[in-house]
Amino acid sequence: MLIYKVTFIKNKIDSCRLSVNTIMEGSYTCEQHNGFLIYALIKAENEAKARGKALELIEQVSSAR
Repeated sequence: MLIYKVTFIKNKIDSCRLSVNTIMEGSYTCEQHNGFLIYALIKAENEAKARGKALELIEQVSSAR
């Protein structure tokens, strides 16, 4: 599985790039501040699936506000 770094601006995907030399546990980790996502590291098979998971994270954060 590959790891993608997704960055956000006001809970919208800004970029999604392959992250090299990154080791992480779990399927994703994210950082948020005041209800807005800053970035997420997501394990996925390809960029499209990483973006899909990022959209799910946006939904979760938005519904928690």
